[in-house]
Amino acid sequence: MPRFVVSELAIAVLLLAVRYSPLISLRRRSTLSTRHSSLAPPHTTPVPTPTYTPTPYSQQTAVIVVICGPPGAGKTSIATRLHQTLVLEYPTHTISLFHSDDYSRRTYERLYEAVRETESDEIAIVDGTFYRQRWQTRFRSLPNVRVRFVYVTASLETCLARNRARAEADRIDEQGVHVVYREFSEPAADVRVETDECSVAEAVERVAAAVRSWV
Repeated sequence: MPRFVVSELAIAVLLLAVRYSPLISLRRRSTLSTRHSSLAPPHTTPVPTPTYTPTPYSQQTAVIVVICGPPGAGKTSIATRLHQTLVLEYPTHTISLFHSDDYSRRTYERLYEAVRETESDEIAIVDGTFYRQRWQTRFRSLPNVRVRFVYVTASLETCLARNRARAEADRIDEQGVHVVYREFSEPAADVRVETDECSVAEAVERVAAAVRSWV
């Protein structure tokens, strides 16, 4: 009798286990699912990738061409012909020409103030001795422009001979030619022209070719 009862109890327990095993299994799955979800990273809104927009180039920068050198070297002849050449080559640009053979500080200050008003589409040619380094430095400091120096020179004998050949109104005292030639502070020029060795036409073409690369 006791054996039979034990057998019935064992069967009853087995039936209960079979009956509720799916529920236990589901609860375990639910618990595992919850645990896994707690480990998953929280949902976040995707951050858009920033796009790079290149900064547009600034407006065209004015070019200042300083043609400097001792009196009689040929600066004015080159500057005048260069102006004529650039007017034909760059019809959409304003081509300006500033000239002075005066050596005074006041003259260079006036030139500086005139040139600093140069517009962005302008090419300004400045013709002067600029034999003092401080004047060269002053013009190189012009803001928002590209300043280029063309150094025109020749032998002292050539400069004196050309000065004597000028009209009397344009002639410079010979002592002044000697002083400027002796005290000239040669600039760190972008173009150097020796007019003892080349004609005005050749010199203009050399300078014009350089200007084309600067504009």
